[in-house]
Amino acid sequence: MEENVFAPIVGTYDFLNSFLSFSQDRRWRRLAISLLEPKPGMMILDMGMGTGKIALEIARRNQATTVIGIDPCCQMLQRARNGTSEDVHFIMAQAEDIPFPDAVFDGVITGFTLRNVTNLERALSELTRVVKPGGKVVCLEFVPPSAQGVQRLPYRFYLSFILPFIGGLISRQRNAYTYLSESIIKFLTPDEVKQLMEHSGLCNVRVHRFTMGIVAIYMGVSP
Repeated sequence: MEENVFAPIVGTYDFLNSFLSFSQDRRWRRLAISLLEPKPGMMILDMGMGTGKIALEIARRNQATTVIGIDPCCQMLQRARNGTSEDVHFIMAQAEDIPFPDAVFDGVITGFTLRNVTNLERALSELTRVVKPGGKVVCLEFVPPSAQGVQRLPYRFYLSFILPFIGGLISRQRNAYTYLSESIIKFLTPDEVKQLMEHSGLCNVRVHRFTMGIVAIYMGVSP
């Protein structure tokens, strides 16, 4: 994962996520959590947790749920630790090498992480490996402009010019937001992600698209 890109923008990361998504990011995370259906007593993994928004939301909603977040960027993990009193465990680790045994989690969730993983096929195999039979793997991610309809050109213009300009202006790290824009533009289509999830061993993989199709939530079940 491109952890060196995220370290310089930790301080403005959450604000810009909300600002640049027109405050839709919270809604998207809640939709992903609702599809995961965490319950008290479960053990949930948040892979690529960043500043911990998903992990902390799950912990707040479900007391007695064990939530473990992993991320390769120590600055992101420190930000998450400083922002909570919830019972969430933080571990520095790569998505391609999750430091847990097979079939230990009741559910796994990721938020805007897949496109930043170096080896996506390996990461999805790891997510499938650590979830219990019958457990869900839920992945929230942006959809590239190539998979859009009539809004493809304005969406690409926003990603190519507006997002890196505003993100760079506020964070003073234009290169980071140029990378983030390009990572969306160059990412796989929903059909390609679905195929990779199925290839990793997940069953009943479904794709839910929101906000004029620019965001997708992928959900598969461990056999």
